Amino acid sequence: MHRSKVNIDSDATTGGDGRCVRCASLDIDAILLSRPKTYRGKLILKLGFNGKQKTDFSCSFCRLLAAIAPPSISNLDDLALYAFSLQGRLWSYKDETVVLAVLRMSDTKGKGSRDRIEESLSRTGYVALTTPPKFISNSETMRGRVIDPQKVDYAIIRNWIRHCESTHKAPCSEKGSRQFNFLKLINCSTRRLEQLSHPCAYLALSYVWGQVAQTESNLQLRLPKTVEDAITVTESLGYKYLWVDKYCMDQTDAKAKKDQIRQMDLVYLNAELTIVAGAGHNSDAGLPGVSSVLWTGQAKAQVGKHIFVSLMSDPKRVIMDSPWISRGWTFQEAFFSRRLLIFTHQQVYFECRSTNFCESVNMTRDWTGWNIFSSDSERRRCSWHILERLAEYSERKLTYQDDILNAILGVLTSYE
Repeated sequence: MHRSKVNIDSDATTGGDGRCVRCASLDIDAILLSRPKTYRGKLILKLGFNGKQKTDFSCSFCRLLAAIAPPSISNLDDLALYAFSLQGRLWSYKDETVVLAVLRMSDTKGKGSRDRIEESLSRTGYVALTTPPKFISNSETMRGRVIDPQKVDYAIIRNWIRHCESTHKAPCSEKGSRQFNFLKLINCSTRRLEQLSHPCAYLALSYVWGQVAQTESNLQLRLPKTVEDAITVTESLGYKYLWVDKYCMDQTDAKAKKDQIRQMDLVYLNAELTIVAGAGHNSDAGLPGVSSVLWTGQAKAQVGKHIFVSLMSDPKRVIMDSPWISRGWTFQEAFFSRRLLIFTHQQVYFECRSTNFCESVNMTRDWTGWNIFSSDSERRRCSWHILERLAEYSERKLTYQDDILNAILGVLTSYE
C-alpha cells in the first residue's frame, strides 16, 4: 500500500507515555465510549495548524496517524482525526466498537460526503484496538489484530476453515454433481503427480502465469515460487494434495487438455479451498508471508494501556486493484470456488459463500452482505444469469485471444 508522506504538526515536547503534548491530551477512553451515530463520524482532533508542517515522529500516535492519512495531501490544514462507530458501517451486526480514521475535513461536508468518506476509508482504512473497550463484555466484539510482517499465521487460517466446515451448510458444502473423467494432483510430500481413482481432499491454486520459464510436462526440482509457496501453504493447513493447472493438465495433449478445461467447474467446486496469488504479476512472485516475500508494514501504536493497529485498506479495494482479478482465466476459478484464501501484499483474506475474514480483524462471527464474490448458488440456476457472467468475463484480459472460449468453458459447461 502507498503510505502518505504527510508530516503531522505536533509539539516536540512529549507526555509521560512518550506521546506528544497534543496526542497526550486526548482522552482515549472517552473517545472509545463516544459511539458516534452519524456516518460522518465525530471530529476528535484537527491535525493541521496554520499551514505548519513540523514533524515529531518520536510520538508513536503521530506516526500512526501519518501512516493512515489519505495519500497525496497538499493541504495539511484539511486533515483531522475522526471517530466512527462500526454499527451499520463495515459490519452488518450490532457492534458498537469505535474505530479511528484520518480524513479530509472537506470530504465530510456537503453533497456527496458519504461517497467521499467511504472512498477515502477504503484506501486508508481504520485504526482499531487490539483489545475490546472495557464497556463491551461480548468476547465476539470486533477488534484489531497485529499482523506478523514475516510470516502468515496458519493457525488463524485453519480456524477460519474449521468454522466454515462446522457451521455452514449449503452453499459452502455443495460440490460438483458430475463425475471427474480423471484428475491428476501434486502430492506435496513427494512432489510427484498422482492420478487418483477415488475422491480425496485437495486444494487448488489460482494465479497469474505471466512471463516465466517454459512449462514442463513433469515436475522439476525448481518450481515457480508461487507454486512452491502454495505447496507450503497446503501442507501447513494439513492437506496432502494440490491442483495446479500448469502441471496437473497435460499441456502436450490437446484432447486431454480440452477435456480438463471443460471440467474446470468441477476442479474448483470440489477443492476444499482455492489458494489465490493476489499480489503478483507472474508465477514467480510468490505468496506474501509464506517465504521471503514480506507484507506491507502495518501501522500500530501503544497509547497508554491501549494498543491501536491499522486494519489496512479495504480488502475489496486491494483485490480489485490486483493483476489477478483482471485476468480471464481466473474468472471462473473464483466463480466456482467454495472457499478462497487470497494472499495480498497487505494481509490474507478468506471468503467462503457464507462469510469472510481478514487477518487484521480479530473476529470469528459471521456477517453477510460484504462478500467480494458471488455467494448465491441458487441465482446461478437462472437462465438469464449466464448473460451477467459473460458481461463480467468480457472485461477480463487474455494474453492469447485464442483462449477466449477455453477460459470460460467451465462456466458454459455448468449451464448445460
